[in-house]
Amino acid sequence: MASDHGAKFGVAPGFKENVIQAALDIGFPFAPGIMTPSEIEASIEMDIRVLKYFPAEAAGGTGFLKSMSAPYSHLGIRYIPTGGINAGNLQSYLDLPQVLACGGSWMAAKDEIRAGNWDQIRSRCKEITESL
Repeated sequence: MASDHGAKFGVAPGFKENVIQAALDIGFPFAPGIMTPSEIEASIEMDIRVLKYFPAEAAGGTGFLKSMSAPYSHLGIRYIPTGGINAGNLQSYLDLPQVLACGGSWMAAKDEIRAGNWDQIRSRCKEITESL
């Protein structure tokens, strides 16, 4: 498990019950990926209240998230959109009350990670957070 290597939480691109159950069994905070109301309802049945909305932009962006999440708003479900998030649309997601956080590989691209460009990645992340 990721927790064995120091992870404090996990997210996944999809909804896999056995993975979710394994995380629940050890009390590991885990946000499964969802893109449909049926996946939200399956999460509710498993008492999961933080969900990764993926792929956010391809699925319909903020408009789709607002529409899809509305029937469940009374349950306090929060979303972590990823997939197509960038500096140009980040704020529009963060402005939604049901959004807990956003993620995006654009902050730390694979080639930058491979090259160990930690100062560049750190600088970009700092610039983004300061602009919010």
